[in-house]
Amino acid sequence: MQDTNNFFLDKKMPYLECRYSNSSKNYKEHMHDTFSIGAIVKGQREFHVNKKSFQVKANYLAIINSNQAHSCNTDKNNTQSEYYVLYLDNAWCLNLQKSLFSSLSTLQNFSKYLLEDEELFQEFVNLCALLFSKEFYLKKEEVLINFMHKLYKKYLKLNNKPYEYDGLDEVALYLKENVSYSISLDTLAKKFDINKFVLIRSFNKKYGLSVHSYFINLKINHAKVLLKEGNTIVNTALELGFNDQSHFHRHFLKRIAATPKDYQKENK
Repeated sequence: MQDTNNFFLDKKMPYLECRYSNSSKNYKEHMHDTFSIGAIVKGQREFHVNKKSFQVKANYLAIINSNQAHSCNTDKNNTQSEYYVLYLDNAWCLNLQKSLFSSLSTLQNFSKYLLEDEELFQEFVNLCALLFSKEFYLKKEEVLINFMHKLYKKYLKLNNKPYEYDGLDEVALYLKENVSYSISLDTLAKKFDINKFVLIRSFNKKYGLSVHSYFINLKINHAKVLLKEGNTIVNTALELGFNDQSHFHRHFLKRIAATPKDYQKENK
C-alpha cells in the first residue's frame, strides 16, 4: 500500500501542526523545538527516547518533551502503521499550564514518555480528526484545550488553585450580539483582556456549556427565527457564519432533532 502523509497547518491556529500518516517509513533519531504527542491508530511502532524503548500501539500516547531526542520506527518487516502526531508551540503550552497552575514560570515537562490511557487516546484521535475537518475553529481550539487540560491535570500532578474569571455575562452578551460572525477564542481573549484558557474553564463552569456550544446554540435559535420569516436555508446558513449548508444542517439537526427543511415546513 502506498504511503500517505497529510498535514494540518493553518494561519488561524499558528501554534500547532498535526500530522496524519499511514506509512512504513522509519526515522533517524531527531528532536523538535515543540511539545509533541503521538498515537498509533493501527499497527505498532518502536518508540526510542532517553535511552529507553517502548512498543507503541492503540490506547497508548507517546509523549515527547521539547528538544528531546527520539525516534519511532516500524518492526523488522517494515509493517505499515497508521498514526497521528500533534506538535504544540512551547509558549502556547506554558500559557495553558499557567492557567491551571498559577505559580508556574517555566514550562513543565512530563516524566513519563508512554501513557497507557484508553480514554485520552480516543480523545486525542478524535481531536486530530477534528483538526482536519471543516468544523468551526472555535470548536477545534476548545476541544484541543480541554484535551490538554485533562492531560496536564492527570499527569503533571501540580497542586495550585487555578485562576477564575468573573466577567462572563459580558462575554455571553457579546456572543449574542455577534451571532452572525465566526468568533475565535483569541478574539474573545483580546476583547475582554483574559487568558483564553481561563475563559474556557470559567465559561463552562458557569453555563454548563463550552463557549463553542453556547455560541452554536445562539446561532441555531436565531436560525429558527430566520426560517420562520421565510429566509432560505442557504441564506440562513450564510447569514449565521456556517461553512456551508451541510455544516448548518448537521448542527441544526443535533439541537432541534429536525432538519431545517422540516422545521420551516411546519412553521409556515
